[in-house]
Amino acid sequence: MVVTQSFLKMLKDGGRFYFAWSVLPLPLLAEQCARSDFDGVIIDMQHGLIAESDARDMISHIYLTGKPVVVRVPIGRFDLAGRVLDWGAHGVIAPMINDRALAETFVDAMNYPPVGQRSWGAFRTRQLQQNGRESVDFLHQANDEVCGFAMIETREALDNLEDILSVPGLDGVLVGPNDLSISLSNGKTVNSSDADLQTVLADIASACQRHGKVTAIYARDPEEAHRFRDLGFQCVAVGADMVYMDVGLNAVLSQLNS
Repeated sequence: MVVTQSFLKMLKDGGRFYFAWSVLPLPLLAEQCARSDFDGVIIDMQHGLIAESDARDMISHIYLTGKPVVVRVPIGRFDLAGRVLDWGAHGVIAPMINDRALAETFVDAMNYPPVGQRSWGAFRTRQLQQNGRESVDFLHQANDEVCGFAMIETREALDNLEDILSVPGLDGVLVGPNDLSISLSNGKTVNSSDADLQTVLADIASACQRHGKVTAIYARDPEEAHRFRDLGFQCVAVGADMVYMDVGLNAVLSQLNS
């Protein structure tokens, strides 16, 4: 079972997604997240405990459930963007994209010519797709089937937002509200619920819509996820697999002890 249409097309057509967030290097747990009612799974290689070999296997487990799998690579690891796409990822999140030049470098790594300079070698992706496409057909369609999210999470990125959003080939942004709150408060607090931040987030969502970019954001819990949806965000990643396990364990123990 594979994703039956382009993940990027689903987003461009207005699809709304709730993503599970995976920080633990456990392919079977990532697969279980995908088999839940979440719409897809994000693998976090920036702050999670996930190494490259873990991500490779997790991508396969998620992919074969028919759900989209997106990978957040570490800061500046544009080389890894193409590599996780070769393993079957449907999208890539690049953190700390603070200016147009970084956004252009990211787009370059995500796309085959003439849009970018992604290197050829997507053997695992083509194997997972199981659709019999010839190499040249895959090449001609690949740029329209994967989604690149630039993370907006600093004051500098906000100042350069219009320039970033105007980069051809950039598909969308994912806002990191915690880092953004730290940056906007000059390091005084980490508070994704700050009232002033909510105005900034709404402005980011509006700017993305003007530029035809996909809007995504991370939320710590369902209440925050609903609020971010109301601000105009199309894709919301909620919590993390460590949290899901903790909540589930505590729920079982609560029933046992009641």
